[in-house]
Amino acid sequence: MFKKIMIPLDGSALAENALEPGLALAERSGADVVLLRVPVYWEVPAAAAATYEFLRPEQTRERIYERAERYLRSIRQVKHDLSIPLQLQVAEGDVAGTIVDTAAASGIDLIVMSTHGRTGLRRWLLGSVTEKVLRSAPCPVLAVRSNAIPVHVLIPLDGSEAAERVLEPALAIARSGASRVTLLRVLEPPEHEIAVPGMSSEAAYWLRDELQSISCQEAESYLQHVVATYQQANEEIEAAVVTGAIPEAILDFAERGDVDLIAMSTHGQSAQARWAYGSVTERVVHGATCAVLVAPVTTSS
Repeated sequence: MFKKIMIPLDGSALAENALEPGLALAERSGADVVLLRVPVYWEVPAAAAATYEFLRPEQTRERIYERAERYLRSIRQVKHDLSIPLQLQVAEGDVAGTIVDTAAASGIDLIVMSTHGRTGLRRWLLGSVTEKVLRSAPCPVLAVRSNAIPVHVLIPLDGSEAAERVLEPALAIARSGASRVTLLRVLEPPEHEIAVPGMSSEAAYWLRDELQSISCQEAESYLQHVVATYQQANEEIEAAVVTGAIPEAILDFAERGDVDLIAMSTHGQSAQARWAYGSVTERVVHGATCAVLVAPVTTSS
């Protein structure tokens, strides 16, 4: 599944949390790895660059570039025993935009990065580098909160082809580490009580429960079809159907089930907009306490 994996680094220990899971995944899948560093020097306006260099000569473009390269070489030296090639790349520009553009230009299949790098003392705020990459990356993005390798992968599905786009990359990650996999379908309870003229309240409750039961059976049948389609020999994929508000039910299931990776597409049934605010995926990403894998779905899907 993965032939080329990118791991963006900013020089912080938090960002380096992505190294262990990213490199382990690359070794097991035989993928090449690109270690990318985007120095923040270029955030200084061009008009002020000359003055900035005069006041702080140690912060010149050449020296920052050289330090970035030296940092990446030190990472490669520490990981010298790996059986995979490590390509080093230093690029300039807006950090998130450069990560996305480099991934597109280099044919990257997967980006593995920390949920936060230098801003790790704050809770993954909107506008952070990781979130911008999650929104716009041309390939799946695995955002990790620690250097642990996932052992239980949760894949929420809503029955749409768009939501199923995450299945292949999520299963590839799971299979590379022999992880446990659970497919989850969340059914929202009826918004209103069933009201039919002349029907007693007891009959209305029975009808509501019967309709809910049918929905559960259809959801279970759908998940079993997905399992039969994707399950490989000697592999067990679990399936679960729960009822509740979708984002909260996903997060609750992940918390109770010791899930350490939630995998979702950028959008499921609402694939018309580019990961609009308020979408299920965004709310799960922001509420998750574990790693997340987000696979992009284009507007043409």
